[in-house]
Amino acid sequence: MRTAKEYRRIAWNAIRPHWRVMLLISLAAVLPQLIEFFLQLLFGLIPPIDMQFWFSDPSRFLAAYDAFIVQTLAPNLLLNVLFNCLSVPLTLGLIGAAQRLLRGEDVQARHSLTYVPYSLRAIGLEIRIVLYAFWPLLALAAVTLVLLLIFHSHGIYQLFRLASLAAIAFGVTRLYSMAAAKYLMAKKPTLRVSDLMETSRTIMEDRRLNLFLLELSFAGWWLPMILVCAAVFLLVGYNAYVVCVLLLPVFVRAYMVTARAAFVDDWVGNLVSSADDTASITPKSI
Repeated sequence: MRTAKEYRRIAWNAIRPHWRVMLLISLAAVLPQLIEFFLQLLFGLIPPIDMQFWFSDPSRFLAAYDAFIVQTLAPNLLLNVLFNCLSVPLTLGLIGAAQRLLRGEDVQARHSLTYVPYSLRAIGLEIRIVLYAFWPLLALAAVTLVLLLIFHSHGIYQLFRLASLAAIAFGVTRLYSMAAAKYLMAKKPTLRVSDLMETSRTIMEDRRLNLFLLELSFAGWWLPMILVCAAVFLLVGYNAYVVCVLLLPVFVRAYMVTARAAFVDDWVGNLVSSADDTASITPKSI
C-alpha cells in the first residue's frame, strides 16, 4: 500500500509537464459556478453583505439576511441546480484528464468535454450518491417537518439539530464509500450506475481512512488559500470572496483529483487481479 506522500508524488510527476492544460480543464470545471455567480450578481440575487452592519448589529444583520434569502430562494435554487448539473460532466472531464496523464497519454483542453454525451448518466450517479449517503438526513428532516406542523414545539427543532449532526457524520462516511464511483465512470462511462456504486463500495471497503489521510495531506496547500480568501472577504467584500473561492484553488483541485485517480487506479488494479470470472461486477471492464 502506498502512502499519501507517494500518491502526491505520482500525481505531481504526472501533472507537472502538463500543468497549463490541466489548469484550463480545472477552470472549465468551475466555469458553470462562475457563470451562475455573475448571473446572480446581474439580477440582484446576491445578498448584500455590509461588514460594518454585521459587526455593529449582528441580530439585525441576520434578520435582514434571512429575509433576503427567503425572497430569492426560488431563482437561486433554480440557478444552483442548473449550473451544478452543467458542472458534473466537466468535473468528470477533469477526472478523465487526470487518468490519461497517469496512463502516460496526451491531454488537451478539449478533453474537458469528453463526458458531455454522458451527462444524464453522470448526473444520475451524483443524485444516487447523495441519496445513498444522506437519506437518513432527508428522512429526519421530513419527520421533523411533520412533527413541527403538528406540535409547534421548539424542542423538536433543537432535537433535529442534534440528530442532524449524527446523520451528517454518517453521511460523510458513506460518501467516502462512493469516492471511487466517479473515477470508475470516467474509465467506463457506459457501465450501469448500480455497478459503479457497488464496485466503489468494494474498492473503498477498509480504505476510507487511507483516502481521508491522502486528502488531509493537502492541508498545506489549502490553509494558505483559506487565509487569503478570509482576508479578501474582510478587506474587499463578499463578491470578491466568492470569485477567490472559485478561482484560487483551480490548480490544487487538479492536483488532488490526479492524486485520487492514482489512489483509485491502485485499488482497481488489485481488484482486477483478485476478481472471480463469475463476479457480478467485472473490474476488467473498468
